[in-house]
Amino acid sequence: MSKHTPTPWRPGRPGTVVADVPSWNIKDEPGGREALEYYGGFLIAESIARGADVEFIVRACNAHDDALAVCRAIESGRVNLYGAADAVHDLARAAIAKATT
Repeated sequence: MSKHTPTPWRPGRPGTVVADVPSWNIKDEPGGREALEYYGGFLIAESIARGADVEFIVRACNAHDDALAVCRAIESGRVNLYGAADAVHDLARAAIAKATT
């Protein structure tokens, strides 16, 4: 599995999600500098019809690594949740599996 473009991601032009860090050197491609200026950052996604979906994508992606770290900490037993550990461990294992496959 390849690594995603580093976060944070943010809204760009209407209907787009952009990052401040490129996943490739777009500036050296034909029209790359213009695209960077046009979108307001390095393009991650475009043609997103609803602004609420742009915001959801940005929030979910930016929170992903932190949520995954919490799930991994709980799953490893480093966090005691006052007797609810078994149920929380099951949820954490499921979340880790979905987030890493």
